[in-house]
Amino acid sequence: MPLVKKRLFRFRNTTATPEDLRQHQAFPLHLPELLELMLSLLSDYQLQLAAQVCRQWRAVAVQLLDRKIDWTLARADGNEQDDINWTRQPDTPERWRQLTRGKQWRVCTRDDSIQSFTEHRYEFRPESWNALTGTLREITSSPSAQQRGMELQLACLLNLQTDLLPLLYIVGSSLVSLVVDQVARRPVPLETVLGLCPRLLHLSIAFSWPFLINDDDSTLLDTEQESLLSSPSSPHVQSSTFVLRSLVMSGILLRKSALLRVLRHCPALQELRLSRFETVPAIPSSLRVIMGRATAASTMEFFESIAESCPQLQSLQFSKAFEMEPRNRAYTLEYHKRIASLFPAATQWTFQVNDIYGMLPFNQKHFLGREHANLTTLVIEGPLLEAKYADDRLNSFLTCSSSSAHNLIHLRVTAVAISIWWWDLELREGYTRPPSKQMEPFQNGFFCAATWRCRSLKTLHVRLKGRDDVRFGRTSMRIMCGYASRVFPELEDLVLEKAHMHFEMDSGLCLLTRLGRLKRLTVVGLAYGKIGSGCLDWLAKDWARTSRAKKQLLNEWRLSRPGQVEETVAHAPFRSSEDPKPGDSVRDYMVDGIDMRHVGQVRDIFEVVKERLVDGEMCWPRMEFLQLQIGNDGRQRRGGLVLEAKVRKMRPEIEFELIRRASFS
Repeated sequence: MPLVKKRLFRFRNTTATPEDLRQHQAFPLHLPELLELMLSLLSDYQLQLAAQVCRQWRAVAVQLLDRKIDWTLARADGNEQDDINWTRQPDTPERWRQLTRGKQWRVCTRDDSIQSFTEHRYEFRPESWNALTGTLREITSSPSAQQRGMELQLACLLNLQTDLLPLLYIVGSSLVSLVVDQVARRPVPLETVLGLCPRLLHLSIAFSWPFLINDDDSTLLDTEQESLLSSPSSPHVQSSTFVLRSLVMSGILLRKSALLRVLRHCPALQELRLSRFETVPAIPSSLRVIMGRATAASTMEFFESIAESCPQLQSLQFSKAFEMEPRNRAYTLEYHKRIASLFPAATQWTFQVNDIYGMLPFNQKHFLGREHANLTTLVIEGPLLEAKYADDRLNSFLTCSSSSAHNLIHLRVTAVAISIWWWDLELREGYTRPPSKQMEPFQNGFFCAATWRCRSLKTLHVRLKGRDDVRFGRTSMRIMCGYASRVFPELEDLVLEKAHMHFEMDSGLCLLTRLGRLKRLTVVGLAYGKIGSGCLDWLAKDWARTSRAKKQLLNEWRLSRPGQVEETVAHAPFRSSEDPKPGDSVRDYMVDGIDMRHVGQVRDIFEVVKERLVDGEMCWPRMEFLQLQIGNDGRQRRGGLVLEAKVRKMRPEIEFELIRRASFS
């Protein structure tokens, strides 16, 4: 079967000639046509603002933002072009949605059947690629495109010399953002790329399969490539200052000297992310010249040069860059302490999950110590890690500095699966109320204590470890949602990932309605049990309008669950059977000034029900986006349709998205 690549090409034609206007004047225009004519003259940002005016404007604006052309590219040896339908139900929806939404135009490809490939064996059909470049040349030649600036994203394997650079000759002068997701693994001439794109503000080049490297890829560059990379006097290289603001390089072979030469011309750079800088476990001697070991300075001098050339850096990632010297296989205190001190103004640090797993607690303390008093964003990305003690390492990373934890505003750590133990103080050791004198050391040892210090969080993305016992599933949901609703009152963006999600009232999802400032909520996990039409009644802004209806609902909820309202989590695994007595002091359940007595209990839900019905609390008055990701079998598809219809009926002002996934890692 021939290898087929699916290309999705998005653009908007925002030019309207006088002839077009005269043609429209000859016929009466209806309101939708008039709106489309008006809104077609707006930029993407203006369209997003126009979509907030009313529902009718939103419908027209969304259509203009989502116009697309499907582009099919096949291998040169393929006889037929088989269409691969991946745009409607992709296996990785988050990633491919980002590739196809909200930009002026972009090109992306995907093929599920491709398993391994090398640069010299992979070629597109010339006629397909020529047709694509011809269309791009026609679009970017318009004055409006050159004046406004364009964004291009390529999600396919591209050869640097035969594909990417010729494409930049055509569209480079109009680009303000360039993202290449799968460039062939050859050293990248940054100076040439920036010289072809003088207006470029954001550049991201990645190679996502570093394990597909063979001996042929480890050979030295040929004469033509070597001269292109090393010649600073190339006609395409500009010696003037670049306006680049963001540079992201992942899995790319790059000379340290070449990178430093570019950074010296980027004084306004604010984001620098170098992940998987070293792409092979053991670098052969033939690659040492490419990595710059023979001519570049030491590793610390390399980072010092970066700090000196780019004093405005605020977002940083140096994953694997600590190990740039081939023989340096251990993270050392000297590296962590000195590198952290070089960038005291950094507000965001991004790590690969293996970086955190490989750090020693003593080194972590220096990386989040006094040098990072301005740290507001911490991101841990990469493939999911459920290794033993992985959440312990994350815990020690967060608890190493109280001041840094208090300053955190954004925490995205879905790459590490966190045990439910770290969410519940009582679950950890199996006793209900630890003595007061043991409370402080008990808190300091667990993840929940670390997140309790992050009281100012506005963004929280977390994942719960493992699959729950069926009996324990609702309890773990109540614990997770209860802690988030009590501890983080400032949350605006929340992502909760869990193997099995429960949507009934008893599950505790409604506990998140305490978060009155929440704007974006994503719930990821297989829906367990039947999804009924009444399980989301609490999503309505006004649950009951009259006092009689409120009282009736309250009584029904109380009488239908007489034994569950006072139910504790005593039957959960690792939980003591001893229950707290009604007259016991609250002091033992106060953590950072928060009463944690009823977390995980159905009683906690009952308190939320009373607050909403008696006090008239609204449900998420600021909510803008709600996303549910559930399973893709027949039962969950039917339940998903029920959920979608219910949410769209009760909260039409919320942008709702339901994603059905085949599996959850």
